[in-house]
Amino acid sequence: MLNKVIQKDHELVCSGCGCVLGEVEEQPQFERSTIPMSLNILLLGGALSHNVKSGYARSSRQADEERILRKLYSIVKHYSLPERFATETFNELKRKNRGFRSETEYLKQLIKILSKDDNYPYQGKMRLIKQRYESIINS
Repeated sequence: MLNKVIQKDHELVCSGCGCVLGEVEEQPQFERSTIPMSLNILLLGGALSHNVKSGYARSSRQADEERILRKLYSIVKHYSLPERFATETFNELKRKNRGFRSETEYLKQLIKILSKDDNYPYQGKMRLIKQRYESIINS
């Protein structure tokens, strides 16, 4: 019967006789730094990944995404909301893969996010955004 090699701490040990057969070199584990998503990161990331590497001009899709992200950020800034609402709305639009050419879809999505129970303190500002949305639809 063959004896198995067992790793104990940083040593390799024979299971039959207990002799140390060698040492294990541990690889240092690096933690990835998590950078919080922000408007600047999203815009810069889009510019670097699409324009600099390939050398091509922006596509209409990229231009629409950046336009919507800037609009969302200006709305969030105008109503003094946290920037996370703009990034959440943008990420939701990207996840659904729709609404970048629409003039109202991003507002609908922002209102949906603001109407969640977790965002109760922002209900007054959500109503103001709803009024703005209704005025855009009616005009």
